[in-house]
Amino acid sequence: MKNSRKSQIAVIIGLAITIILSYILFMGAKWGLPVMKFYILTYILFIIAVGIIIYYIAMSKSKTISITISIVAIIIDLLVLSKYATYGGHGVTHFDLSAFLMVISRIPMHVSRGGIFLALLPVFVALLVTFINDNKSSQSPKEKSIYTNHMSNTNVDTSNLNLEEITLEKKEKRTLLIFFIVTSVIAITIAILFHNFSITVPMTFKEYALTVVFILPTCGIFTGLFYSIFIAPKAVKRLKEAKEREAEETKYNEYNKYSDCFGTDKRMAMLLDEQKYFLEKISSIANTQNRLQANQGLFLQKEHDPYIHGGIATGIAGAGAGVVRALEIQQKNAEIRAQNAKELEYLQKVSNVFSRTTDNYKQRAKALAEEIEGISKKMVSEDSPVSCFEKLEYTYTRVSVTDLGSCIVKVNVKIPEPFFVSDNVEGIIDGTIIAEIYDGNVCIGKANLVLPKYGIKYRRVAELTGMALFCGAVNKNYTVKFCPSENLWAMEK
Repeated sequence: MKNSRKSQIAVIIGLAITIILSYILFMGAKWGLPVMKFYILTYILFIIAVGIIIYYIAMSKSKTISITISIVAIIIDLLVLSKYATYGGHGVTHFDLSAFLMVISRIPMHVSRGGIFLALLPVFVALLVTFINDNKSSQSPKEKSIYTNHMSNTNVDTSNLNLEEITLEKKEKRTLLIFFIVTSVIAITIAILFHNFSITVPMTFKEYALTVVFILPTCGIFTGLFYSIFIAPKAVKRLKEAKEREAEETKYNEYNKYSDCFGTDKRMAMLLDEQKYFLEKISSIANTQNRLQANQGLFLQKEHDPYIHGGIATGIAGAGAGVVRALEIQQKNAEIRAQNAKELEYLQKVSNVFSRTTDNYKQRAKALAEEIEGISKKMVSEDSPVSCFEKLEYTYTRVSVTDLGSCIVKVNVKIPEPFFVSDNVEGIIDGTIIAEIYDGNVCIGKANLVLPKYGIKYRRVAELTGMALFCGAVNKNYTVKFCPSENLWAMEK
């Protein structure tokens, strides 16, 4: 359950209506209204009132204040009940312990007559004050730029959560079962005590059965409220975190897909994946074209035979009607042919777009195949990873932290000075760099920064991105130290 503005407004309006109806039922006997005919309504109002109080406690930021207000509200209601409530012509005019206990024992009758409005007034005021304060303080957050070592949240879209995927832990299932059993036992006990205090005749088996039949669904509603307020939000939060964790692990695997490749194998693996992408696109477009060709008839209308329709009209209404009907069919066929021509023209345009796209993908796949064939001829230098690392310059380092604590490191890298892997053969740096993330002097995680497909070229700035899973915390500043990995090399441009 989300504590949104709409839910707050709905609860305040519902609580106001509950208070008004409860007050009318409470004063109805003095006003001469047939209150006892509406005793079912009083129980429904009581269930709504308890649900609203539970909602107020669950959604309050300060549980101590909300619980205190609720307890005070109930005490006020009991004090007023002990002084003013009159049942069967007998009232409490002065404080007497035995009389007070006798009145307290008649709380179910008090509830059945709508006497709960007094307890709801403080809760209504508290909810109204909370709503007004939230309205004053609600402002749209402003976006902030991410600078070096400044934290930000990288949220995963979980708006399409499937609620059927929500699972409860054994402890939560046990809690719900215990809650239902305890509330049912308490409610049945109160009902029996209420009957014994108000009616001298013992309950019959039929009355026992009706009491259980009425109370069990009511306690089921209470259990549902308890689940939706206390259990469901935790289960939804777990599901959301699981989805976010899965998404971050997927992103982590994408960042590190080529981190173990060395030399020409890395570029070849990237080129092969790119070629595979275009070949899959070509196959997908071909399948779409085949489906359009097979279902072309669904887009076209069928023409009608004017002789058949004209003959039918002649047989029914004479030769003149047959001629008129045949001419109408010919005119309609002309309209169908014009519409079909438009549909065919549109389908041809779509086919042309598909063909041009396919040709483009084929050319790119062919170019990649040629590049893959020639990649093995590229010269790889024997320079050490440390020597290659020292040729790079790092600027504009920044770190962001997701809600689950994964640290995302970004840095701009370039080669400030030209270098050659052999005589007149310009080189590039390729491979993987390690970003060590520090909280003070403690290294909390490491992120692999995989260099681009064609490595780092002279004076060409490349942005590198890497991720360390679940090692940081939001709103903390971290420093980053870069160091070479074993997979860092220089090769021919």
